[in-house]
Amino acid sequence: MTPPWLWTLDTCPSTNTWAIEQERLCTHGRMIFTRQQTAGRGQWGRQWYSPPGVLTASLVVDQPTNPYLGCISLGAALAIIYALEDLCPELTGRLRLKWPNDIWLQDRKLCGLLIEAIAAQEDRPSRLVIGIGCNCSVDFSQAEHPVSANTGSVNGEPIPLKTAISLGDVINKIPDELTLLSQCRHYLLELISLIQWQQSKVNQLSTPSTTQPSTITPSTRTLSPGQPPAGFQRLLAEINHRDYLRDRPLQVITPQNHYQGWGQGIDPWGRLFLRLDSLGLDHNQIITISSGHIIISSDLDKLDFKQPWRDFKTRSN
Repeated sequence: MTPPWLWTLDTCPSTNTWAIEQERLCTHGRMIFTRQQTAGRGQWGRQWYSPPGVLTASLVVDQPTNPYLGCISLGAALAIIYALEDLCPELTGRLRLKWPNDIWLQDRKLCGLLIEAIAAQEDRPSRLVIGIGCNCSVDFSQAEHPVSANTGSVNGEPIPLKTAISLGDVINKIPDELTLLSQCRHYLLELISLIQWQQSKVNQLSTPSTTQPSTITPSTRTLSPGQPPAGFQRLLAEINHRDYLRDRPLQVITPQNHYQGWGQGIDPWGRLFLRLDSLGLDHNQIITISSGHIIISSDLDKLDFKQPWRDFKTRSN
């Protein structure tokens, strides 16, 4: 029997798009699920391929007070990790977070998330739509597209199949769809409740702070006045423990700049620490990145970095 919180669609272009278009029907806790998503979306306008075997769903939640979407994105990825580890004990301790919103296993992508906001109206609060795409039982050799589920493209070219992995590649018994959806929803709702509850305590017990994180390179992010979101701080140690990019050589493409360096963890606002290298910059300088396209060094010799930077800037304008 289908639970009252779940809507199942035979097919739709994107569960996130459907939830946003049907916002009046999608109250807090509502989840939309389809087995056939035909035009999914990822970060920076990349197409999100969903061949058979990808679990595609979106959860609608009331937006917490004073939210930082970077924190919620990382927290949501950690929530999905907890759900998968509960249901698949073989995965315990093996799943990693790839900033800002992916889950990796054995150096390949297992799951991706996309969080979008719905503006408040007179009769309802602002809400978030948390889109989930998890490779459960994908036969990549039979995929219609020359890329794997959730991988997207660089320079308009598909990222190779070897960059993705499916649950069926590493565990013997994959949980059924309803069990997976229910467990993901449980942890995501706990995340939102934690962030909202902790922020409410901070608002009640402390006066507004004028403290700002130290300015490192203003072009890399917007300054965030006040204290970091309280609920996220309880998750930060675990998020940094699972940080896939830490100490890895990276290329980071933002609308303003193109950086190369090493990942150095996640800050209290959910931003990426990057220790710069080359490009005439101080080798020991560490900057924070609030958003950007990440390329890991293993792919560096295959890509023309000037072109994706130009494409990124065009999409951002």
